[in-house]
Amino acid sequence: AGQCAATATLDIATDNQIPSTFAAIGPLCLNAAAPALPATSIEGFTGAWSPATISTSALGTITYTFTPAAGQCAATATLMIVISGPVITDIPTTNSTDGLANGQALVISMGDTPPLTYSLNGTAWQTSNVFNNLLAGTYTAWVQNANGCQTSRQFTILNTVTGKVEVIAESVLSCISVQFQIPVTAKAFTNISSFTIQLAFDPSALEFQGLSQTNSLLNPSLTPTVISPGILQITFTSSGSVTLPSGDRLFNLNFYGLSSGNTALTWNSLQCVIYSASGEIPAIYTQGSVEIRPAPHPQISDQDTLCSDQAIVLNAGQGFASYRWQDGSTEPNLTANTEGHYWVVVTDNNGCQGIDSVMLSPCENPRSYELQIFMPNAFSPNNDGTNDEFLAIYDREVSISFSMMVFNKWGEQIFSSNDITKGWDGTFKGVPCQPDLYTWIVSFMAPSPYYFKQTSPMLGTVMLLK
Repeated sequence: AGQCAATATLDIATDNQIPSTFAAIGPLCLNAAAPALPATSIEGFTGAWSPATISTSALGTITYTFTPAAGQCAATATLMIVISGPVITDIPTTNSTDGLANGQALVISMGDTPPLTYSLNGTAWQTSNVFNNLLAGTYTAWVQNANGCQTSRQFTILNTVTGKVEVIAESVLSCISVQFQIPVTAKAFTNISSFTIQLAFDPSALEFQGLSQTNSLLNPSLTPTVISPGILQITFTSSGSVTLPSGDRLFNLNFYGLSSGNTALTWNSLQCVIYSASGEIPAIYTQGSVEIRPAPHPQISDQDTLCSDQAIVLNAGQGFASYRWQDGSTEPNLTANTEGHYWVVVTDNNGCQGIDSVMLSPCENPRSYELQIFMPNAFSPNNDGTNDEFLAIYDREVSISFSMMVFNKWGEQIFSSNDITKGWDGTFKGVPCQPDLYTWIVSFMAPSPYYFKQTSPMLGTVMLLK
């Protein structure tokens, strides 16, 4: 009052939260040392990250979420970090001959950031993945993507002496706990009447499981014998003679991977001999190798059985190449909202698989007339006295009617029993079955006044392990 002044207004705008921003990180190389996530944003906000640290163990783009600490006018932010890098999947080689520089190597790789460049021993990079004019020896192949990420793998060029029989064990890549084949081929295999060859392998890493795809001209006179742990001897005797096209397959060696790592297949050349009709002939033996990669380890629960009166989110873990749940879902997480058996198979970037399962049941108070059967999710019929049979778990003295059938992945019934105390020993017609996932069906009925909390019949899967 008393002033020559007019009324005025002032508009003041308020924001709920100020965005948190961070400098970009990456792309980072596969399996490279990762920097720490910044504890403070460019605006000075502090907070926590989820995940808390950067992982470079798998290719792809990972999103990290920043949650500001309480009491700050700051918004949640995300930071996307790309993990890139080439992967060498195989290096097929052609041996040199007679000591000449005429060997060849083909580097087979894949990468998410082309173009890829290639090098031997880390020098003289080139765009071609083929290396020619190589002497016999051991080399290291390098591959680099457009982000400068590199990977390497050794390979060996062997020398072939022409005019002699050459027996070749090839090199393979496989996964632990699966059976795989190693082809054995021959060159200059002409007018051969008999041979005895010995191959040494690491018995702690590999288990020999017989021959397959035997050349028809060598049947039925081919005999494999494990004469001592890690020493395989193969003999052949013909009433006439056998000639095979150069590079033709003699047979496949079937092995089972016991432990991960690299192991050599070495010919005991002093114990190897090849005869033609006219007597012993000279031969050279090219060794092979096996790289066994470990199986991924998903864990959807630290218990075999869970109980809950509400939905439970099962998490198989991050970073796998693919996921397959029992209902066909392909995401890392699965919401379990009904009782039953839940399982997941994960596949890593090497093509190796791992499995885990859990039983979900309602949380109830025990009742005197209530019965229950549990079915294991895995067993190992290796005669070690532990989990050697796939057997229903039933600890009550009440007699029940029961039947169980087991099927392989082709739907063929390979076991049946009407006795709950007798389980499957992992064989079919007396032959051990291969490690794999098998389907089971059990039916059961209790006498009154007893009853089962489960619905009969039940369907599920079990993993046969070695």
